[in-house]
Amino acid sequence: MTNSVNYIKGYTYLRVISCIAIIFIHAIVSALTLFGGDFSLKQIVFYRSIVNCLMWAVPCFIMVTGALLLDPSKQISYQKLFSKYIIRILKVIIIFGVIFTVLETIFDPDKANVKEFLNGLYEIFAGQSWAHMWYLYCLIGLYLLIPFYKKITEHSTKNELKYLLIIYFVFLSIIPVLNAWGIESGFYIHVSSIYPFWLFLGYYLIHYTDRAGRRAAGLVLAGLILMVICTWIRWNHNVEWLDRLFSYSSVLVVFQGGGLFQLLSGRKLSRFPSLDRLLERIDSRSFGIYLIHLIYIRGIYKYLYFNPFEYGGILGIIGIVIAVFALSYATDYMLKKIPVFRSIL
Repeated sequence: MTNSVNYIKGYTYLRVISCIAIIFIHAIVSALTLFGGDFSLKQIVFYRSIVNCLMWAVPCFIMVTGALLLDPSKQISYQKLFSKYIIRILKVIIIFGVIFTVLETIFDPDKANVKEFLNGLYEIFAGQSWAHMWYLYCLIGLYLLIPFYKKITEHSTKNELKYLLIIYFVFLSIIPVLNAWGIESGFYIHVSSIYPFWLFLGYYLIHYTDRAGRRAAGLVLAGLILMVICTWIRWNHNVEWLDRLFSYSSVLVVFQGGGLFQLLSGRKLSRFPSLDRLLERIDSRSFGIYLIHLIYIRGIYKYLYFNPFEYGGILGIIGIVIAVFALSYATDYMLKKIPVFRSIL
């Protein structure tokens, strides 16, 4: 196996491109929601295809987490688990949940009253804050079970882990599609989400497969092509059950996410030191950028009333993504100078 240092360098690629992909997703979806009411079918298919072809972003983040935390050489005590991982994410949820609640009163003055503010605080507990916050609740659920997930990876053979992944894949990715076709299945396994699958998949791909090759590239390409075709069929023929293929449990997202992880996880950084440093700096701020970026997207769309579709369409979206990325990066840089934010970002 390639040594672990090179793996971590490969993770930098994954986290950076995943971070940018998430900004693209939210920039497009938010713009479609606010300004896409009069779009033609071709425009809807075009923008929805871009969004659906980027759904691998969050799974790649989770696979990196699995590859790192489930590694047998990484010891995680219960004290470290709660103090370093779980408590940190809880602080992020509370602090940014309050920030987003306050910002809601700025973006929507009708909500500038005590009742709406208290309701916003309740939404933090209920997981109903801004849309991208769901990932933090997901992380806490995964972290809580890490001690048991580590026991599985530490004491399982390659074939046993492959068996576990196949079970997850069949019951959480394949069977839901069959149900959408009207093929009912009474069989189920006792898990509630696809995310442990992504966690274990990251570990499996690092330890038991090659990190590059035509097969991985083929999976990514096949997933992208099929995703575009399915998006076109969904909107051109109003086939609503195809929406199941545009989620994190989608077979096509598994192809794309798994293939991309294989291609990049073992990749060394470039031979250009300046590019290496740039990627590493972005990587170090990827969590902060994830938390902050939606503030600027909402501000640009709702507060400045900027419609990117009136300024070049996809070029306008690209401009928004670049601006939001730069602003989020700068904000993370400034926030990390404040102790309370430095400890959580």
